[in-house]
Order: sequence, then C-alpha cells, then structure tokens
Amino acid sequence: MTAISAQQAAAQGKQWAELRSAGGWLGWLEFDPVTAVNRVLVATATTQPLDPSVVTPTGFSARSRVHEYGGGSWCLFANGLIFVNEADQALYRVDLSNGLAAVSAPERLFHRQGCRYGDLVWDAIHQRVLAVEEDHSGPAPEPVNRLVALSLTTQQTQQTQQIPLLSQPLAVPQRQLLAEGWDFYSSPALAEDGCALAWLCWNHPHQPWRSTTLQLAELDAAGQLQSLVTAATPGQTEVSLCQPGFLANGELWVVSDQSAGMLSPGQQEADSYWNLYRYLSESSLEPVFQLAAEFATAQWQLGLRHWVAGAAGVVASFFQQGQAGIGWLNPQSGMFERLSPNDSAAARYHGLCWNAQSGRYYALQERWDSASQLVSWDLSLQSGRDSALCHARLDVGVMPAVITRPQPCVMTCMTAFEPAEQALFGWYYPPTAEYSDAHQPALIIQLHGGPTSMADSRFDPQKQFWCDRGFGLLTLNYRGSSGFGRRYRQRLAGQWGLLDVEDVLVACQYALAQGWALPGRILVRGNSAGGYTVLRVLSDSRAAAAGIGGGASLYGISDLALLNEHTHKFESHYLSWLIGDPETAAEYYRQRSPIFQLDDFQLPVIFFQGRRDRVVPPQQTRQLFDALQGRAVTTEYVLFDEEGHGFRQAQNRTVVLQREFAFYDQLLAAASV
Repeated sequence: MTAISAQQAAAQGKQWAELRSAGGWLGWLEFDPVTAVNRVLVATATTQPLDPSVVTPTGFSARSRVHEYGGGSWCLFANGLIFVNEADQALYRVDLSNGLAAVSAPERLFHRQGCRYGDLVWDAIHQRVLAVEEDHSGPAPEPVNRLVALSLTTQQTQQTQQIPLLSQPLAVPQRQLLAEGWDFYSSPALAEDGCALAWLCWNHPHQPWRSTTLQLAELDAAGQLQSLVTAATPGQTEVSLCQPGFLANGELWVVSDQSAGMLSPGQQEADSYWNLYRYLSESSLEPVFQLAAEFATAQWQLGLRHWVAGAAGVVASFFQQGQAGIGWLNPQSGMFERLSPNDSAAARYHGLCWNAQSGRYYALQERWDSASQLVSWDLSLQSGRDSALCHARLDVGVMPAVITRPQPCVMTCMTAFEPAEQALFGWYYPPTAEYSDAHQPALIIQLHGGPTSMADSRFDPQKQFWCDRGFGLLTLNYRGSSGFGRRYRQRLAGQWGLLDVEDVLVACQYALAQGWALPGRILVRGNSAGGYTVLRVLSDSRAAAAGIGGGASLYGISDLALLNEHTHKFESHYLSWLIGDPETAAEYYRQRSPIFQLDDFQLPVIFFQGRRDRVVPPQQTRQLFDALQGRAVTTEYVLFDEEGHGFRQAQNRTVVLQREFAFYDQLLAAASV
C-alpha cells in the first residue's frame, strides 16, 4: 500500500464540530484545512440519509475568537442561523425560510468595534441571540467580558451602510447588557419557556476546569433579568461546573466535579468526576447518578455540549479511563444505560442535540478508523444501536485496512515527586511499515497542549503519516490531563515542568521494555504546553539515557516569566497555579524556563512557530533558537508568517510534516552509524 503523503495528511483532516438542531434543521461546522475556514453545513433533519448543504459562501468562516480559542460561533433557529465571521468578528444572519435551495447571502447583522462574540444561543421567545461579548476597545489592560442579548426586533438605520453582500439598509439590533462584573462568562442556557436563564462565570486566578460559579435568573416578558441567584457548593472552595441546561419541565441540570467519594477502577482513594447534577437551591446540587467517568472535557472552547435532554430522557457522552462512551438515562427505570456498550472504535462523542420533528438524538462521533460522522438514536424504539447518517469526506489515498489501530496503555509510575504508585495513560499506534533505517524500531512520543487537555484515539491523518513511515506513536496523557477525574487533572498544580517531564521519562522506559523503540530512537514532539514539556525533556540530563534522541517543539514556551507578562487574559493567571506566584516563586520560573537552561541542552530540536501567535509570543521561540546557535546542539527553526497559535493552512501543515520527518530521519541515520 502507498503511504499517505504529507500533502494528503495535511489537507484531508476535515473536522466537524458544534452540532446544532432547531425546527426541521440540523447543522454543524466543518473545518476544511485546504481553505483553512469553518463552513456551516445544514441539512433537513427528517431526510434519510442526510444531505447537507454549505450555507456560508466563499469569503466567510464561522469562527469566534473569544478567549482566543473561540467556540459557540453560531446558532440555529427555525428559519435561519446567525454566525460569527472570523475576519471581522461581526454577526451575520443567513435566511433559511425559503429552504436550502434558495439560501440567501449572509446579511451583516451586528458589529461593535473592538468586540468579539461567542457562545451564541437563540432565544426564540424574545427573538434575540444571547452571546458572550469580549470587549477589547476600552482603556483597561485586559478586555472586558460580558453576557449580552442582541434583539432582532430592530429599527432601520437612516442611511444605507456599504457592506458587502448587503443590499438593504442595515438593521441594528438592540443590544442589551445582561451581566457583567466577573472576569469571564460562558455557557448561557435558556429554559424552553424563555422564563429562566442560567450561565457560568469565574474570576482570576481560576480557569473553568478549576473553579466556576453557576448563576440563575428569571426573565420577565421583556427579557430582563429578575431574581438573580448564585449557586454555591457548601464546604468546597473550588468546584468546576460546566454545561448547564434545562429540561422540558424546567429543571436545571449542570455538570459538576464536586466531591462525591467515587472510586475508579484500581483506585484506593476517593476521587471526584464531572458528573450530572440537578439544581435544587442556591446551596444544593443533587447528583442525578454517579459514575467514575467524566461527562465533560476541559472547557478550552465555548459551546461544548456532552449531554442533551429530549422526549425519551437524557443522553450523555463520557470518558472512562480515557475511553469514550455514550449512554441514556432511562426515565422509566431511572438507570443510566450505555447506548453503544461494545463500541471500542469510538474515540469521542460531542455536540449532542435533540430534534423534536425527527424524534431523534444526534451526536458527532470521532472514531479511530474514520473521519467525523453524524450518528443518531431513536430512543422511542429503545434501540441501543446508533445509525450513521452522514460522514465527513475522507480521501487520503489509504485503504482503511492499513489504518493503524490505537491501543490503550496504562503505565505504572513512581517518582521522587510522588513516591506512591500512579497510573499513567496513553494510546499506542503501531507502525504500518518498517522504518527504512535497517528496520530498527523508532517511536515518537506526542504531547498534547493545555496542559489541561487530553489526547484521545480519534483518527488523524497526521498520525497515520508517521505510522506509514515506520514510526510507532505514543500519545501520552501525562498527569494534569483531563478525562481521568479531578485528582489526575490537578496533579500539575505547582509541578508543571517537573511531573510532566517525569511522565515522559516513565513512558520511555515503558516503550523500551515493550520493544517499541531502541535506545536513542525515541523522539518527543508537542504543541504549545506540550512543546514546553518537549523543551524541558530535551534539556534534562536524564533524557539521553532514557532513550531520547531529539524532538520537535511546535509554538512551545521557553520563558515562563515572559509568558506570564504577555499572554492573553484567559490564561494570564494560569501559571500562578501551574508554577506558583510569579513574585514569591520567581526562582521556580527561572529554573523551569528552557531559555535559562542552555547549558543543559544536549539533544537536537526543531522549532515551528506562527508569527501571529497571541497565546505564546513568537519571540520566545526565536529567542531560544538564537541562543542555541553556536552550541553543540543540532537545531532548526521554521516560521510561518500567516499562522497563529495552531497551524490551520494545509500548505503550512504540509511543510511541518516534511521538515520534521527530514529532521528525524537525519538524526536516526546519524544514531545508527
């Protein structure tokens, strides 16, 4: 079989996200790496099979930039949709009242200079869109976040504004401020009758996966907030609440990781997990059911949805020991029943929604062996089988038979930082070919960003690229990753740059024992926070002895103090938790910054960076690369002028794979001499 090329791997990784349902419609976003845009796809919910149409024309991309990571960039209603356009962060409306065959050009609905919008929710009762507003226009050193409503009951401007694709005078929505005063807002959730609104908020120094607050208010006939209530969890100072939502009977549910005393398999100590809770009062949340599994992921983006209520009960997706599942809370039995009990192919379910006209539940499913697909269940038939209704196009020049199947692996680690035995999780992708260099096995350890994020087992053409060239691939969920309970997620508190490095070294030991690589033929690669860990590993005196031969840092961090001063608002206090107070722990910042450990660098490294990065300032990468020049360290540097934090353009992703492979090939050839 022909190996997947770098061009194919970079251009064919279509991703689906933000599934929505309203009236007779289903819709979702499709990221197309060829054009580097998010297109909105809409289909008739009652059509079998689904036949989606692209409703955003060339020149538009549905992408929010709130918190830099965006999310919740569009909403759907009975006769149209509203989306945030990436280029100008303005809100545009698409009319669907005449059907998909006669979709109108997007109409610019609302734009406020210096403001970004995300987490869009349609309020059908008051004919308005609810949104998180991030205002960068003021004199404050940080942008101001708010919760606002934009009513479509509008008045026409007196003068026609010259806006592309808009032939009528601009209708200016009435902007209503709903809530402000907290540093961050997210997740507005509206009761079906329009009489209640819930949302989340939090303040510095927290992040949403550490501690958030649930607020609830009644809405009067005009949509004004009344009787504001702030929910609290007595006796617990930090609880992460996420994804609030209302049932048809008016009950408010929310996902919470408050202490519940559950044991996961193999654990001796009680842990807490993101589970579903019912709101009873401002001081009481009642667990709906309890399972040692995570019914949410770290809220890096807005608009995430892992549970939905419908006529036949609640359907919810989860991760258990890093493996995906989905289940149904049967209202008759009160039991939570798995819908796909034997589906080991599923990597994750997300974007859950319910459509009343079709009577079906829907979810986006990622699998290890295929591209994104839309699946559904008709639980009125009490069928536990999902039906695939639509697939993202996958044309990578490889037959499914040669796609490498990831294997879950659990490693036991014991370090000086935590002497008790700990479980360490990962996914191993065996090579689909022998490495060309005398058939000697080589392994890439891949580290996700965050660091509070997660590596799952979904199909990724770029993973296949490495396996097709004879590399094994180990995606490591080092301690601090989400998806394994709150205790695992909190491991890196004050220990970033230490525990994650230890975990990489443990993974190396495990890989050598399994025969996945020979000494000197292990490579480490990572992006963002993962890129930082790569640099920490490569400057560790134990790395070469652990079998590591070099690595790649994609927009990784080299100077922690500089990052703390110049990063964006969402993560501006993140390091205080990961490292310590920047004033009292200044020496820790220096000790764990690769830029100040130059004498310890012994192993080759290749750097990739985007000039428009607003999360990790690009000068960090350049500074470290320049500092390594003249030292006995093999290094390369690749800068992409048009990229930010994460590479979106297919031609640049192609260059990354080509340059990185050439770099590794050179290193391994030299090591075998």
